[in-house]
Amino acid sequence: MKTFIKIITIFISYYSFGQSTPSNFDFITSTAANTSYSVNGYGSSSYPNSATYNVVFGYSNATTQSNDYKLASFEVNSNTYNPITLPNGECYSKVVVNRMVFPSSPVTDLGKQTIFFELGSKSGTNLYMTPSYTNIQEAVNTRILNRGGDNVFSNTGGQTLNNIERIDLMIEDGVFTPDNTQSGFLINERGGNDEFIVAAITGLDANGDVSSVGSLVSIATSDWGNTGYSTTTTVFQRGTTDTYMRPNQDLTSQNIYGVFISYQDLGIANNTTIYGIAIFPGDVNSSMDLIGLSDVPWDTDADSYGSGGLDLMGGGGYFATADVIVTDLQTTITSNTAIPSDGDIVDITVRVDNNGPMSDDNISVTATIPDGYIYQNLVSGYTGSVSVVGSTITWTFPALALNDFEELTFQVEAEAIGDRTFTSTVSGTKTDVVPGNNPDNLELLLDTEQSTLPVSLISFKGFQDENSVNLEWKTASEINNHYFEVQRWNDQLGFETIGEVEGNGTSNILHQYLFQDLNPVLGVNYYRLVQHDFDGASTVFPKIAVNVDGGINDIHVFPNPIIDKVSFSNFNRISSIFLYDMRGKMLMSFNQDSYDYLDLSGLGKGVYFLEIQSGSEKIMRKIIKL
Repeated sequence: MKTFIKIITIFISYYSFGQSTPSNFDFITSTAANTSYSVNGYGSSSYPNSATYNVVFGYSNATTQSNDYKLASFEVNSNTYNPITLPNGECYSKVVVNRMVFPSSPVTDLGKQTIFFELGSKSGTNLYMTPSYTNIQEAVNTRILNRGGDNVFSNTGGQTLNNIERIDLMIEDGVFTPDNTQSGFLINERGGNDEFIVAAITGLDANGDVSSVGSLVSIATSDWGNTGYSTTTTVFQRGTTDTYMRPNQDLTSQNIYGVFISYQDLGIANNTTIYGIAIFPGDVNSSMDLIGLSDVPWDTDADSYGSGGLDLMGGGGYFATADVIVTDLQTTITSNTAIPSDGDIVDITVRVDNNGPMSDDNISVTATIPDGYIYQNLVSGYTGSVSVVGSTITWTFPALALNDFEELTFQVEAEAIGDRTFTSTVSGTKTDVVPGNNPDNLELLLDTEQSTLPVSLISFKGFQDENSVNLEWKTASEINNHYFEVQRWNDQLGFETIGEVEGNGTSNILHQYLFQDLNPVLGVNYYRLVQHDFDGASTVFPKIAVNVDGGINDIHVFPNPIIDKVSFSNFNRISSIFLYDMRGKMLMSFNQDSYDYLDLSGLGKGVYFLEIQSGSEKIMRKIIKL
């Protein structure tokens, strides 16, 4: 159990939710990952512990592979809200489930999880579940809508009791908005018949844990908006000693509902940084210890229309309208050598990427040279203008398009002593709502200062390439390096080996390694390297996460409404586009694989629909022509 030894002061206002409910939800689908296992029931009358069930995820029946159902957009007051995906590809950077055990509570298992999945079909003891398999944190932290947490705050009065007292939906690097009326957070629930309380996370402590929250906002059943998607579900439970989720009970078909909470609803002013939102059961109040949870009610009920029955689902996250012009600029620093010697001339490259969803202009980059290196000169080939004052380099250029980048390379001379860390930061005209990747640094030690490990690993990265994942790592030096073992996390088996890459024995020059995983799972994939010496010794390096989506999920349309042109993020994933009027008549078709906008200036004013195709996937987007 997490021990809290101090009570942090919180803002103690409390008020009811007043925003209009969301409507006109749009969805996309992607092929669900296949997972199967045999397990006993969780002890209910429907699924007794004495019976064994064959559970198959990612199939609607024995022969038909199924889809994850994902939320793409919705409307509030005729404004369309689209998701802002974080650099990790998820809704939030981290989901923390805070559990407590009280002396009088029937819940004693700190590791218990209760999740429901959309039921495809049943055949005897064979259960076919439509979505991908998951745990409670991932169920909340993805766009997938046909699975979620059942009665997440319930501690008494039902079959699916939990010991959860607060769920932190975190954006650890902080986010803000220039318009608090048109940015905020979407929460989804099965049934739309439960109440809960939400607050902005206003502070984190030195360990990255929540240290303060803002005003409490009460969400009533009248605030839920019907998404129009209906699902029949089976509840699964798993205790600490269980390897797999075990079936518990079947539920009747219910619609999925969503509620949108803006920055303004949360009491957060424009351009004020917060770190996500905290979700509470409906029976807390502002006089309680909402950080340490030492005095919150232990007997939260499980009833629908009650304080603890919230069936928290995925598909939510951070959303904003096209009017809130945002971007995500990122800097990285690299060098042409990983092990310079005293007196060497080293090339340092600062790269700036625009990850979208919009282009940006008036880009300003600042790079700082540590005192262990002496500036020499600029390398030609950069855009814009550069000024060098002492150890500070200021680089400016007029614009950076979506998914484009610029690089600046300068040369330095290595000194025998001094600090070795280069730093850089970037800014533009538009609001960067995920500023955590704006700065970067590079520690460049001399050969006499390098690590004594057999392999000095200076980077390990991965990125999605269509349906595969490309892994890349670099070493500065190697001693007796036989080979690298590439491992990927398996929810049932732990880390398992998916390949090997031969090492370079003993070397003191920079080496780059590549490996392609041709069969990643949809969602977050965790990878790690295990380095093996010729004498049998091994070193395990830290894991990295790579999110794999179906391709079409990250395609966004902007601006909306439009005047003449409509643009697309990640346009290189689009294979074709079809334009329809309100009656469903197709007006135009386009092959959209080489440019990032369409000129629709010839259209009359009104509402239109774009059918965007990416391979076998497709999504509908509504646009308004002014």
